[in-house]
Amino acid sequence: MIESNLQKNEFFRTILAFLRTFKEKPVYLVGGAVRDALLGKPSHDFDFIVDGDALVVARRLADSINGAFYVLDGTRNYARVIGSDEQGMRTIFDFAPLYQNDLQIDLRSRDFSINAIACAITSPGSALIDPLHGREDLEKRILRPCSDRAFVDDPVRMVRAARFAVEYQLTMPASVYRQIRENVPALADVSEERKRDELFKIFENEDVPAALEILEDTRVLESVLPEVQRLVGFQQGSPHHFDGWGHTLKALAYCEAMTNYLAEGDRAEGLSKWMIDLYHLLDEFSTELRALFSSSIAVERSLRSLFLFAALCHDIGKPLDVPEQIENRTKYPQHAQLGARAMEKRSRAMALGKLEIQWLQSFIRCHMQLHDLDVSSSMAEQRIFLYRFFKSAGQTSPFVALFSLADLLATYDAAMSPDRWRLGLVRCEKALHGWFHEYAALVAPEPLLDGVELQNEFNLKPGKELGNLLARLCEAQAAGKVRTKQQAQEWIGSLLAKKKD
Repeated sequence: MIESNLQKNEFFRTILAFLRTFKEKPVYLVGGAVRDALLGKPSHDFDFIVDGDALVVARRLADSINGAFYVLDGTRNYARVIGSDEQGMRTIFDFAPLYQNDLQIDLRSRDFSINAIACAITSPGSALIDPLHGREDLEKRILRPCSDRAFVDDPVRMVRAARFAVEYQLTMPASVYRQIRENVPALADVSEERKRDELFKIFENEDVPAALEILEDTRVLESVLPEVQRLVGFQQGSPHHFDGWGHTLKALAYCEAMTNYLAEGDRAEGLSKWMIDLYHLLDEFSTELRALFSSSIAVERSLRSLFLFAALCHDIGKPLDVPEQIENRTKYPQHAQLGARAMEKRSRAMALGKLEIQWLQSFIRCHMQLHDLDVSSSMAEQRIFLYRFFKSAGQTSPFVALFSLADLLATYDAAMSPDRWRLGLVRCEKALHGWFHEYAALVAPEPLLDGVELQNEFNLKPGKELGNLLARLCEAQAAGKVRTKQQAQEWIGSLLAKKKD
């Protein structure tokens, strides 16, 4: 069965035929590709172990398919080949020598039994070698480490366990939970980059809240994201229906539902009766939003994963703030600013890129702003508000707009009133329309007068006053009060005259 599933990939058939020429150097397909083949899932990432010189085999394969060849670890003879099929689909092939020159030892040293299955592709029939009964665990839907030392030998596997459990719908026995909890302190010795990469793989997957609940239950969350852990049991007060953690998971679920709908058209079941309105809004801007989510800030991470990570961390400033009681509501006036600072510190520790850190800070600092848009005010006042919001939130603006609805749903839950929900939809729609359809006029208007013209026309000097005048002119243009150069001159003249009076 496994070979027939592998043979469905035409490009892999070519690779398989080539590798089978190395009869004197047995080659085994191992790990995730074998697991996925058993499940009938396609794969574009293949790991091989070679009973011989892995670098030689990898180099020859690269030459054969005109692929790229990289030495990943010259000391241990690890190599990577990257090739593309006729449709341009990229596939990764990693090669390593047998660990301690023994296949059994190699497989038993891996993370989980479902990943410790080898396929002898250079032998007749492509026999499976499965010493830990990983195939049986797959059939029974059980996630089991390969040994009692699995989490000691590589503590980052504790993060990985949550992802595998959710992605493959596996159950972790109580003994595995205990094993992880006992070894959580070892995560302190793992590099932040490795923990970051495993964590972001969770955000690239489905049902992110479920994986995070496992991380919290196993106490891994406290080790990798202590700022988020503080939300567990944090009572927020009215109008919130959940503690900080419950609210965060709800908001995250709504955000994930949005990204899944945009990517695949999948509608989440059982989240909220209001989701139908949200899907209609996403349909209105579907082309623009899909293009937005397909872009990236860093090659290593998608904007989807960054958006979901931001949603997870949006309220990390609340436990740091001093709450205020205003009209029977509990407010946290500084939590957005405090959260942005905490996010910067955490992002730097995770070695995220500079642009990613700025993006996350901006998102958290501005995540509440759109709730203040007064849709009963004049159109000019609304446009000035949106202009200032766009200026503050920058490239996170459309993401913050979407998140404002997730936040609203997670706050009021079943107590949401139709009027409050419609108001949230209107605010979000106005922000998305402004960003996508009025960018030049409302997001980044070009001043009708530049600094030199202002200096010459009104005898001004370079400095703060000149900068303030240009900023106010842009606001007036965004509001629709100033549309021509002559109007700009008159408006600036009137402003300066009032200042003299």
